Amino acid sequence: MLAALNDAAASTLVHEYRHGPDALAQLNAAVDQHLAPWGVSPRDHYSLALVLEEWVTNVVRHGYRQRSAAWVLIRLDVGRDFLTVTFEDAAEPFDPWSQPPTVRALSLDTVQPGGLGLAMIRDVASQLGYERIKDRNHVMVQLARESGP
Repeated sequence: MLAALNDAAASTLVHEYRHGPDALAQLNAAVDQHLAPWGVSPRDHYSLALVLEEWVTNVVRHGYRQRSAAWVLIRLDVGRDFLTVTFEDAAEPFDPWSQPPTVRALSLDTVQPGGLGLAMIRDVASQLGYERIKDRNHVMVQLARESGP
């Protein structure tokens, strides 16, 4: 169910993330360069960076048995009203959106580290999707833009 809301993409970036010491920095640089001409607000840029970092980090950490083999194909569509990012990987099957919402700590005395990545992505997303196609996870996160280009 990866059908995103209709929003003709003005521009598309496809990036293959391969786990390594500079992989996240390379991804961020490619995204920054791609977004530069499209008038993406600082808030939207931050939300997108949060989604990218949280998702690829989780896939590498939890989805692949051997981190050295970890890869994620990332497609970013920049549209007038939305930023839509689709992740494809060959990690263990995992539908993130079928997971129960994270219960957040009510005080600093009860807070536990970790486990907030999906909650943060849910907080910034306007639409979410997941499909398992031919032994690959396909995860879609759509972010409503603060303002058009």
